[in-house]
Amino acid sequence: MDHAGATEAKKTLLLSRLVEGGQWERVLEFGGEVLRDDPENGWAHQMMAQAALNVDRPRTARRHAEAALRCEAEDSFSHVLMARVHMRENRLLKAKQSLLDALRLDSQNAEVWLHYGWNCLARGDALSAREVGEQARSLAPLNAEVEGFMATVMNHTHQADRLKGFAAIEEQEKALRLNPENSSIHYFIGRIYLDDLDDADNAEEAFRRALLLDPGESVYREALAEALRRKDWALRILNLPMHLCRKGYRVWEKYHDKGWALALALPLALVLAGPALMLMAVWIVFLWVPARVYEYLTVTELLKKAGGVERVRGGFLGLHGWPFWVRFGLFVVVFAGFVTGVFWLFTAPGMKEVIGNVLGGGMIVLLLVGFWWSARVSKGND
Repeated sequence: MDHAGATEAKKTLLLSRLVEGGQWERVLEFGGEVLRDDPENGWAHQMMAQAALNVDRPRTARRHAEAALRCEAEDSFSHVLMARVHMRENRLLKAKQSLLDALRLDSQNAEVWLHYGWNCLARGDALSAREVGEQARSLAPLNAEVEGFMATVMNHTHQADRLKGFAAIEEQEKALRLNPENSSIHYFIGRIYLDDLDDADNAEEAFRRALLLDPGESVYREALAEALRRKDWALRILNLPMHLCRKGYRVWEKYHDKGWALALALPLALVLAGPALMLMAVWIVFLWVPARVYEYLTVTELLKKAGGVERVRGGFLGLHGWPFWVRFGLFVVVFAGFVTGVFWLFTAPGMKEVIGNVLGGGMIVLLLVGFWWSARVSKGND
């Protein structure tokens, strides 16, 4: 072996020992030296990506994971690292695809199955997570990490209503494996994520896949716009009471079968029912209109994000073609005027009784809607 080869072997050995010792910062420093001598060293890129993930440097991790994938495309570990990067970025469907690629290359690796199981769980698919966990358990019996994962899965499987949604997605994905170019299946998956699971991120991914296969389908674009609206920060603020109610329902759905949850919920319901109904009534009366105005004024940006036309015309006085800052300024003016009107309502002589009647009526309507929704959910579960 020549001197250069011996030096490279020593550096590789030292880098391996640093990885084994979990000295991730030193791995990043020394790995850079190894890559300066050999920029196409796929194994070194893998170690650098692993180190960057462990010290929370997502950009560095992505750069080296992509390089490892170019250099070692047939190594399942490269795909696992790419999946971990996607998971860190909350791109769960892309992570899933990377893990499926890893399993295609090495289906007997329990660690890869375990990563796939965590991905299933992160996507809310507890049914698939349980099946994947069983596969990992068969490959690595009595493995502590696998057993810990299975214990976590069992804590999720009591969510019966959500599992129905996951089961429906699983059925759609089975059909998708038989016909991967079917855009309507991607659309149906997106609808389940959005309507049943309140998961706008995965719904957006599914709708974009449907649009990629059939760009001219307006229904897919409208669904994508709906998912993007669900993620809009300004609308989330304007619709905050509605989002809080949705989150509260999800928490109740998760823990309602536990005895302590019922014992805690009863006194909380007595204390919070009034303020919660008041909050919803205030939202319906005072914030619903600004939310709809914001939606109308920002439709241009929404369509651009959804892959629509670059320039949107129309609207009152052609305002959809106006610059964004002008339209946003108009919204601020409208919102300020609306808040001023609300302030006047609260402070004007003789309005206190009117406001009380309006809020009281809103609370009664919300209570009736709550009874109707509870009856509907109960009927659906029978």
